[in-house]
Amino acid sequence: MKFQFFSYILALNLLVNTAAAGVQEELFTACLQNDFAAVKSSVENGAEVNALNENGQNALACAFFSAEISSYLIEKGCDPNGGNYPAIIQACNNYSVEVAGLLIQAGADPNKKGIIDPNNTFRTLVATEKAKGKDANQAMIKAWSANIGKLPVSEISALQVTLQQTNCVPCLKLLLDNGAKMDVGEGTTPLHLLATFSNTAEARKAMFAQGAPIMENFGFKVPAWYSDLPAEKNGSPEEMLDLLLQKSPDLNNLDKNGYTPLLIALNLKKPELAKGLLAAGADVQIPYKFKSITKYPVTFAAYLGDAQVMQMILDKGADFSVESWEIDEFSAGYSKGFTPLLIAVMKNHLDCARVLIEKGAKPTEGIEGQMHVPGIDCTFMVKNKTAIFFAIENNNPAMVQLMMDSFSFWSNHKLEIKAPINKQNYNGERCNFLAGGKFLPGMYAKKLGYDEIAALLSAKGL
Repeated sequence: MKFQFFSYILALNLLVNTAAAGVQEELFTACLQNDFAAVKSSVENGAEVNALNENGQNALACAFFSAEISSYLIEKGCDPNGGNYPAIIQACNNYSVEVAGLLIQAGADPNKKGIIDPNNTFRTLVATEKAKGKDANQAMIKAWSANIGKLPVSEISALQVTLQQTNCVPCLKLLLDNGAKMDVGEGTTPLHLLATFSNTAEARKAMFAQGAPIMENFGFKVPAWYSDLPAEKNGSPEEMLDLLLQKSPDLNNLDKNGYTPLLIALNLKKPELAKGLLAAGADVQIPYKFKSITKYPVTFAAYLGDAQVMQMILDKGADFSVESWEIDEFSAGYSKGFTPLLIAVMKNHLDCARVLIEKGAKPTEGIEGQMHVPGIDCTFMVKNKTAIFFAIENNNPAMVQLMMDSFSFWSNHKLEIKAPINKQNYNGERCNFLAGGKFLPGMYAKKLGYDEIAALLSAKGL
């Protein structure tokens, strides 16, 4: 969300005209302020509607909040595709649905890219400082000037900003109905963008409410609805997905990083989008691959922990026995042997683990490698660390009960704990005592001080 908002502010910065000069400047200022009378007066006094401000924007690109002003400018011949950041992008980026419709009717190209030049931030800072005359800070001017041209210039379309920075469902429909292209480039599709950048309607609403005073500081007169986005404009990611699916996109395309839209939705923990993609036919057999690492959707689903998503993936024939390399969050050590069941147990996803077991998932010999024991804040080399030991470490009696009820595997299975990885993790006698030990589940629970779980296991002879 922070990245999206930073990009958003950079885009707004493109619109700020720092050259205060005459009637032309009055036109741009009036557009920013939604002042129709002042716009009309400026044009009548000779302001050119297709003139560009110092950032390459025409008047329409500054008037995206006002349908009245936009209609007037179009009547006066203002080009809806003019400038290097067309008005349609700003209208969609700011939920200005009526204005977006007017622009499309006037011939706005939904596929024309806007240029985002973050160097303009430094240009504006330099110009503002220089305007102070003899009071200007020459050191700051020099520092800012040195950065101009060093930041990469990028391009973005109206479809991209709509998916990345809004939940404007009517904007998306307008663009798709009028020929917005579904290919973003480098393998990325609108589905990838939605899976990556989507937010709930509530989160978007809060972000724009926070952004309203910042917009005011940039010289805009912000309409009241902007601080409290109405539901008819601000929809859900699932509604946006439905619109994209109507265009029959490639559900399984890999982006430049090797992710399908489904893999992104699972990895970023967006279960509703994942369900929509699965229902539409997303392939559960396409993995993410990076060097020696291979992860299937079922593995990401185990981390997500949504039982319905897991059920849908398994119903599509996913292999629940696949193993992956995973990193220990505390020690940063990689270990192999993580199955979806083990991951679900490790992450305390009880219902997800139950779905896997009902489908036939079984415990394996467990993990061998570097693992952290959270209850005592120690990291050890371990061997044969199976799912039940993760359930014990999480102090989750319900998960331990599920393991006991589902499998008899544990009765002769011992966790082997070798020497601690590093002495800074020692925590007194408990770490020293565990090091070098071999433990049945009941003994392990007892040593960790989880008496309720130890009693459950003892009653089963474990």
